[in-house]
Amino acid sequence: MSARPVRIVAVVAALAVVGGTSAWLLSRSADPDTSATPSTAPVTPNSPPATDLDDGTTTSGATLDVSLDVPSDAIVGDEVLLVADATVGDLGDSIADLAAIGAALDAYRREHGSYPPAYLADDDGTPLLSWRVLLLPHLGAQDLYDRFDLTAAWDDPANEALVASMPEVYRSADVIPEPDEGLTSYAGVAGTKQVFRNGSTELGGGVPIDAVIDGDSMTIGVAPVGADVSIPWTAPVDVDVDAHRALGDPAGFDGAVDGLTPLLFLDGTVRNVFDDTDGEVVWSWSTIAGDSCSPPTNHEMAPTYAWDLDDDGEPDAFGPSVPFVAEASGTYEVSVQVDDGLGEVQTVRTTVTVA
Repeated sequence: MSARPVRIVAVVAALAVVGGTSAWLLSRSADPDTSATPSTAPVTPNSPPATDLDDGTTTSGATLDVSLDVPSDAIVGDEVLLVADATVGDLGDSIADLAAIGAALDAYRREHGSYPPAYLADDDGTPLLSWRVLLLPHLGAQDLYDRFDLTAAWDDPANEALVASMPEVYRSADVIPEPDEGLTSYAGVAGTKQVFRNGSTELGGGVPIDAVIDGDSMTIGVAPVGADVSIPWTAPVDVDVDAHRALGDPAGFDGAVDGLTPLLFLDGTVRNVFDDTDGEVVWSWSTIAGDSCSPPTNHEMAPTYAWDLDDDGEPDAFGPSVPFVAEASGTYEVSVQVDDGLGEVQTVRTTVTVA
């Protein structure tokens, strides 16, 4: 019988439990086979039935926002999908900003044949303006770009007043200095072996894609800066990863959620990486060529899902979506426990009405 995905968002009731898990909940240290097909054995109605919930709401914990998609009109014997979605709500703005910056970096590379240089320099090699300025035409800010004198330094009278015109994409709503300071929330990964390794007098004088030997999916380009970092967005300054290899560093890269830092890889993917990832592993992702890398998927937050489909307190299926089959009409209470890998567990409950 084919699955019929009926995707109506339902309000769910949640309980956040910090610092522990139940005996059947998957944890970060566990490595379950979530690719296995979950059980689709018929279930019977719960007694007593759960209270119906309103539509359209998500639950929010310290780290995760969790929502459920459930069937609105399931039929006896029909197979429907129950879908859970967990996102890091407190990093939402940073993730969106980094994704936009990633798309702009790719567009810049396609136009100029290279990623932007770390900074535009004069003929003597003096740094003038950051790559963040050079990216403006690809961020929908051509008018602002046209106001810059590309032959003058960022703090030259010709350009200094434009510091106050920082685009919103460089200002994270998750953690941000005072808006009128013009300080960027994001910095490039800088160093001698990194994508932002040098300045140039030419717009196309940055690192070409064929120089990224490690692969764009294994190479970091940009990340949010820590609380102790103060960089005017137009200034030719970034974070030197040779000096700041670890994540969660107030003087280096750090995210708005304790224990996680979102990283933009050059393929445009934004990954929420655990701050306790070894600094040498992070550094290996920062280089463009020649360094062995541990796959980022081994170190990023990937919520785990454990479903109780018959309200007996035991897991019946694992994964973000599971099939559900009812053998009789009635109201069924189902729940899913979501573990963020950082010590927060949410139990999310809803009902499925079967005619």
